[in-house]
Amino acid sequence: MCSMKPHPVCPLAWWLLLSIFCIGLFGPPCCADDTAVIKNLLENGGLEGELDPATSLPASWEVTQKPQSDFKVEVVNGGRTGKKCLRISGEGRNVQIGLKRLSMSPDKRSVISGWIKIVGGEGTVSLMHRYEDANGRSLGSVSIGGVKAPQADWMQTASIEHPEFGPPVVDARFIISAGGKIDVLVDDLEVFTLAVTPDDLLWAAGDFESHYNRGLTPVYKTATSAGGSVEISLDDKRPANGRSCLRMKANADWATTTLWPVKYDAGKVYTLTGK
Repeated sequence: MCSMKPHPVCPLAWWLLLSIFCIGLFGPPCCADDTAVIKNLLENGGLEGELDPATSLPASWEVTQKPQSDFKVEVVNGGRTGKKCLRISGEGRNVQIGLKRLSMSPDKRSVISGWIKIVGGEGTVSLMHRYEDANGRSLGSVSIGGVKAPQADWMQTASIEHPEFGPPVVDARFIISAGGKIDVLVDDLEVFTLAVTPDDLLWAAGDFESHYNRGLTPVYKTATSAGGSVEISLDDKRPANGRSCLRMKANADWATTTLWPVKYDAGKVYTLTGK
């Protein structure tokens, strides 16, 4: 909460187009006949379907480790929904589970979403976009999650594609990444794409996890009533999901935090949501 003088009003206004908050709170957009228009492109993301006999994991999932054999990746009983979920346990530098690869497109943005529950350990687990050229060479990555402490409940997290990380014609690979000493459950994974235009608000990030948020000063702007003061910073103590959240402290009649101006289309309706 913000500390105010006479009027305890603090309208924290980030421009948040897509975060897992809106997906988790409201569900995917629906047509007039309540038919979902967002399709999960990940087969067997709930771990309830048949598994590949060779790996005991969903078909085409690939596990890589550094170093080898320090982590165990398996489908176990006790999912968030259904009866099954993925368990990653062990200790080491890093383990990655490659789920799917999609071609990037200038008129679409991809999203990976999932639910995680840390049972033990002090390691981290993240959902990741990794960008690759036609030969599979890495061109950079974006990850979100970074959960480090055991938790009693399942937590939802997501990562959105950032096209500026590479040339327009490039693949995005969707990965679960974990490291350190960890015992974590993962369930209800989704991969989907959303249609956008170049000036769409998807360029703005309100999850406070991506490269946009590493230097808040050039990105987020603050304003207060006359004579007031406001300070913003990233906080890793109480995020609703992921690794960090925005913390805003003010001493003013009113104070705001906003992202840079975005070109609006008068024919569209924009929604601001968050936690």
